[in-house]
Amino acid sequence: MNRMRILAWLALMVSLLSPIMAQTEIDRLSRYEFGRPRVAWNALEAQLRNPLQRERDAGERTLINILVSRSSTADARILACRGLRYVGGAKGIQNLLAVIRDPRLSQEACMALQEKESSDINPMLREALPLVENALKGQFMATLGRRRDVESVPVIATIAKSLDDKAIRRTAIHALGQIGGRRALAALSAFKVDSSLSRERSLAQLAAAAHGLDGEAADITAGLEMLRRLAVDPSLGSVRLAALYEWAKHDEKQRVALCRQSLSSRGNALLEIAPKLFVLLGRDAKRDLYGDFFDLLSVPSKTLLADLWEPEFRNVDKLRAISLDISGDAALRDASLRALDRIQE
Repeated sequence: MNRMRILAWLALMVSLLSPIMAQTEIDRLSRYEFGRPRVAWNALEAQLRNPLQRERDAGERTLINILVSRSSTADARILACRGLRYVGGAKGIQNLLAVIRDPRLSQEACMALQEKESSDINPMLREALPLVENALKGQFMATLGRRRDVESVPVIATIAKSLDDKAIRRTAIHALGQIGGRRALAALSAFKVDSSLSRERSLAQLAAAAHGLDGEAADITAGLEMLRRLAVDPSLGSVRLAALYEWAKHDEKQRVALCRQSLSSRGNALLEIAPKLFVLLGRDAKRDLYGDFFDLLSVPSKTLLADLWEPEFRNVDKLRAISLDISGDAALRDASLRALDRIQE
C-alpha cells in the first residue's frame, strides 16, 4: 500500500514539474548563441525528426515559443526558423510570415516557407515584395520563384526593370525561369540585359519554356516557340543544345528532323546532343539513319552512329565494309568493329 502511495506521489510531482521543466528547457534554448555547445538544440532537432506526430507537434510549439519570445537571442530565433522548415502547420507558417520583414530572420523564414503548402504564403510575399528594403527583395523573389507563383510575375518584372541593381535583376531573371509559362517568358523577353546577364536570361528562358510545357495550352505554345528560338541561335552554345533536346522531347513530330539536323550540322556543332535525340526515336526511325543518310555524314557523325548501332538494325554489310577499310578513319573502323561484336553476342 505504501509503495502505491509513493508511486502516485511521484506521478503527481512529475505532472506538476513538467511545465516548469519545459519552460526551463525553452529558456535554455532561447539563450543560445552560435559557437556555444548545441546539446539542447541537438535534442530538439532529434525531437523534430521523431516519427511520433505528438513529439513533432511538441517540438513545433517549442520553436514557435522561441521565435516569438522577446528574450530569445537572434541566433536562437534563426535556429527556430530553420527548425520550422521540417515541421510547421498553420500556426508555424503564420509565425514565419510574421518575421519575413525582419532583416535578421527574413532569409531563414523565406527558406522555411519555400516548400510549405498554404494559400496565405504567396499573397503575403507578393504584397511585401515592393515594400521591403532592397536587401530583402532578392530573397522574396527567390522564394516566389521556388514556389512557382505565376501571380508574382508582374511584380517581379516591374521591380527588376525599375531598380538599377544587377544582383536584383539576376535574381529576378532566375525566379521568372523557375515560375515558367507564357507570362514569365513574355517578361524575360521584355528585359533589356547587357552581356553579363545575357546567358543567364537565355538559361531562364529555357527553364521557363520547359516548365510551361506542363501547363495550359497557351503555355505549351509559348514554351515550344521559345525552344525553337533558342534552338536556332548558334551563339547560345549549350543552351541551344538543351533547347533542341527539350523541343524534341515534347514535340514528337520534330524528333526525326532534329536528330538528323544534329548529326549533319555544319562543323558538327550539334553533334554533342545527337545521342540524346537518338534515344527519343522509334526503332524504324533509328534504323533509317543507317541508309543513304549515313553516307553523307562526317566521319565523327558516322563514328557516333556506329557506336549507337543496335544489333537488330539493317546494313550489317556496310558496317563490315567500314571495319575492313584500312584506308579509312581508325576511330570509325574501331566503332564498326564494336558494333559487329555486339551482333555476335
